[in-house]
Amino acid sequence: MPRAFKPEERELIRRDIMKSGKELFSAYGIKRTNIEDIAKAAGIAKGSFYIFYDSKEELFMDIMEELEAKNRDAVVNEFFREPFKPRETMKKFLRYQMEAVEKEPIFRVVTDKDEYTNLLRRLPPERVEAHLKNDADHNITAFLSLLRDDKKHIAPEAISGLLKLMFFSLLHKKEIGENVFDKVLDLFIDIVCDSLIRE
Repeated sequence: MPRAFKPEERELIRRDIMKSGKELFSAYGIKRTNIEDIAKAAGIAKGSFYIFYDSKEELFMDIMEELEAKNRDAVVNEFFREPFKPRETMKKFLRYQMEAVEKEPIFRVVTDKDEYTNLLRRLPPERVEAHLKNDADHNITAFLSLLRDDKKHIAPEAISGLLKLMFFSLLHKKEIGENVFDKVLDLFIDIVCDSLIRE
């Protein structure tokens, strides 16, 4: 039975687990990373891992959501400062976000269709639902809602779905065509911004 940790130890250990998990997931993906390796890298017994997380998939989600929050705060401060041109700013922002997903190793893991499908299969449905709701609540839907052309009466949920469609396109890069994907993405962003956002 794993030993109990003092409250002051718990946060330090949790940070070590997240750091180790991030390094291993980035290098090997979720499937090829096991809990024993994460625990060993974090300097704890395998059984102790379960004091903090029910599964490696739960750990992966915590790591990903923490990175998403940091990225979101940084880019909002960078892009949405006055004065700005709504359409051009949103186009640059969306392109930046898509590039960030492809550059960050943890985000790259979930752009692999097999890894993403496996992750969804192994997480409790309520965790997946909470993550998608969090994305909808905190992504740039709020900014688009402020900038959108009010005459078009487009529901925020529809805008959120449109943004999810854009990010999920990364799972289908091969089907879209890797040689044209960037051009398709640029066209998609231009159409979305030109259609939704007022000057």
